[in-house]
Amino acid sequence: MMLDAATETSPLDPSTAAATWRRSSYCANGACVEVALDGHRVGIRDNKDLTAGELWLSPGEFRAFIAAVRNDFFG
Repeated sequence: MMLDAATETSPLDPSTAAATWRRSSYCANGACVEVALDGHRVGIRDNKDLTAGELWLSPGEFRAFIAAVRNDFFG
C-alpha cells in the first residue's frame, strides 16, 4: 500500500482547522493517533506532535490502511 504525500496538509490549514478529532477509548497514556471525518475524507494525526501534520485519505484508502495495520503490514 502506498500513501500519497499529496493528501497531507498542515495542521494550520484553515480547511481542516475545524475538524473534530477523535481518539480511541483505549488511549490511556495520551500517546494516540487521532482521526477526523470531513464528509469525503478521513484525517489521521499523531496527538503527541500536532506540528507534524495530518494525513487525509479517501474512505477507501483509510479502509486499506486499517486492513494493513490489522494484518501487521508495517511490522
